[in-house]
Amino acid sequence: MHELSQVFTGGVFDTLADLFTSRRDPRVRDSAEVLYQAGKYMAGLTLRAIIQAPGTDATFADVANAMIAIAKADGEEDWQTERFKYEV
Repeated sequence: MHELSQVFTGGVFDTLADLFTSRRDPRVRDSAEVLYQAGKYMAGLTLRAIIQAPGTDATFADVANAMIAIAKADGEEDWQTERFKYEV
Protein backbone atom coordinates (compact mmCIF):
# COMPACT_ATOMS: atom_id res chain seq x y z
CA MET A 1 0.00 0.00 0.00
CA HIS A 2 2.77 2.47 0.87
CA GLU A 3 4.65 1.78 -2.35
CA LEU A 4 1.48 2.38 -4.35
CA SER A 5 0.86 5.64 -2.52
CA GLN A 6 4.37 6.76 -3.52
CA VAL A 7 3.40 6.24 -7.16
CA PHE A 8 0.18 8.22 -6.68
CA THR A 9 1.97 11.01 -4.83
CA GLY A 10 4.62 11.12 -7.56
CA GLY A 11 1.89 11.43 -10.20
CA VAL A 12 0.26 14.29 -8.35
CA PHE A 13 3.62 16.04 -7.94
CA ASP A 14 4.46 15.58 -11.65
CA THR A 15 1.07 17.00 -12.56
CA LEU A 16 1.58 19.96 -10.24
CA ALA A 17 4.96 20.61 -11.86
CA ASP A 18 3.45 20.39 -15.35
CA LEU A 19 0.58 22.70 -14.39
CA PHE A 20 3.04 25.21 -12.94
CA THR A 21 5.25 25.04 -16.04
CA SER A 22 2.31 25.48 -18.41
CA ARG A 23 1.04 28.58 -16.56
CA ARG A 24 4.36 30.17 -15.69
CA ASP A 25 5.21 33.38 -17.48
CA PRO A 26 7.43 35.63 -15.36
CA ARG A 27 6.61 38.62 -17.58
CA VAL A 28 2.94 38.35 -16.58
CA ARG A 29 2.85 36.99 -13.03
CA ASP A 30 5.28 36.22 -10.24
CA SER A 31 6.30 32.54 -10.28
CA ALA A 32 5.50 32.19 -6.57
CA GLU A 33 1.92 33.29 -7.25
CA VAL A 34 1.62 30.81 -10.13
CA LEU A 35 2.93 27.99 -7.93
CA TYR A 36 0.53 28.96 -5.14
CA GLN A 37 -2.45 28.95 -7.53
CA ALA A 38 -1.38 25.64 -9.11
CA GLY A 39 -0.97 24.07 -5.67
CA LYS A 40 -4.35 25.36 -4.56
CA TYR A 41 -5.96 23.89 -7.68
CA MET A 42 -4.25 20.51 -7.18
CA ALA A 43 -5.31 20.36 -3.52
CA GLY A 44 -8.91 21.09 -4.47
CA LEU A 45 -8.77 18.66 -7.37
CA THR A 46 -7.50 15.90 -5.10
CA LEU A 47 -10.20 16.55 -2.49
CA ARG A 48 -12.97 16.68 -5.10
CA ALA A 49 -11.73 13.40 -6.58
CA ILE A 50 -11.65 11.69 -3.18
CA ILE A 51 -15.22 12.83 -2.54
CA GLN A 52 -16.30 11.58 -5.98
CA ALA A 53 -14.57 8.18 -5.57
CA PRO A 54 -16.60 5.18 -4.39
CA GLY A 55 -17.45 5.28 -0.68
CA THR A 56 -16.08 1.80 -0.06
CA ASP A 57 -13.15 -0.09 -1.53
CA ALA A 58 -11.94 2.94 -3.52
CA THR A 59 -8.59 2.47 -5.23
CA PHE A 60 -5.89 4.94 -6.20
CA ALA A 61 -7.01 4.37 -9.80
CA ASP A 62 -10.55 5.46 -8.84
CA VAL A 63 -9.22 8.70 -7.39
CA ALA A 64 -6.80 9.30 -10.27
CA ASN A 65 -9.52 8.70 -12.86
CA ALA A 66 -11.83 11.06 -10.98
CA MET A 67 -9.06 13.68 -10.99
CA ILE A 68 -8.70 13.31 -14.75
CA ALA A 69 -12.46 13.60 -15.32
CA ILE A 70 -12.74 16.66 -13.05
CA ALA A 71 -9.75 18.36 -14.69
CA LYS A 72 -11.30 17.78 -18.12
CA ALA A 73 -14.62 19.21 -16.89
CA ASP A 74 -12.70 22.22 -15.52
CA GLY A 75 -11.06 22.72 -18.93
CA GLU A 76 -7.64 21.92 -17.46
CA GLU A 77 -6.70 19.00 -19.66
CA ASP A 78 -4.10 20.71 -21.86
CA TRP A 79 -1.32 20.41 -19.26
CA GLN A 80 -1.86 16.76 -18.34
CA THR A 81 1.04 14.47 -19.01
CA GLU A 82 1.18 10.83 -19.88
CA ARG A 83 2.65 10.21 -16.42
CA PHE A 84 -0.69 11.00 -14.76
CA LYS A 85 -3.00 8.93 -16.94
CA TYR A 86 -3.87 5.96 -14.75
CA GLU A 87 -7.04 4.95 -16.53
CA VAL A 88 -7.75 1.25 -16.29
